[in-house]
Amino acid sequence: EALFRGLDFEIIDPIELSLKEQVQMFADAEMIAGQMGAAFTNLIFCSAGTKVLTISSPFTKDFCMQSKVGPKPI
Repeated sequence: EALFRGLDFEIIDPIELSLKEQVQMFADAEMIAGQMGAAFTNLIFCSAGTKVLTISSPFTKDFCMQSKVGPKPI
């Protein structure tokens, strides 16, 4: 988190937000960074051109959930 704070990212835990707030947050985001997981299903609400940095462990590096639910990668 400290690294991302230093890069001016806002640290947000989607579980603390209502569905409406999550949709709005992902729709308005220019860039999203976070660990791969269920919360990234919200990528379906991103606008075209939103940049996404997914952090994964060695155990999930070959699983690309986002390719199935979000916009096509650039």
